[in-house]
Amino acid sequence: MGSNATTSRSGRWGVMKLCRLLVLAPLLWLCSACGGPLAQGVHAYDHGRYPEALERLYCAETDTRTWRGADRARYALYRGLVHLALGDRQATLRWLGEAKQAWDADRTLLSDEEGNRLASAWAHLPP
Repeated sequence: MGSNATTSRSGRWGVMKLCRLLVLAPLLWLCSACGGPLAQGVHAYDHGRYPEALERLYCAETDTRTWRGADRARYALYRGLVHLALGDRQATLRWLGEAKQAWDADRTLLSDEEGNRLASAWAHLPP
């Protein structure tokens, strides 16, 4: 009986690992696709595909913890804009607040177009 229980347990672990792989593989592929998650997120945002943009930006989040300067400001801007488009006020305030703080300290971190997007979004935040 002991060997059947061991075989059964190891078989279940194999199935669980396979299930995890099947669930995670598409996300890992999405995160590693060419262009990088930040560029992909910006592209999806620009095309009005907000849930996809959030997924792509979320893929970059681990890397962004070490980013500074323009890359971090751009990430925060688009993360905030996506949350705004999806109606998540708390996340919008967090991310746009970070982008605004960086941009207020250094106006060269964002392009003119991105600075205008930030200023417009900030000015039109719902109360």
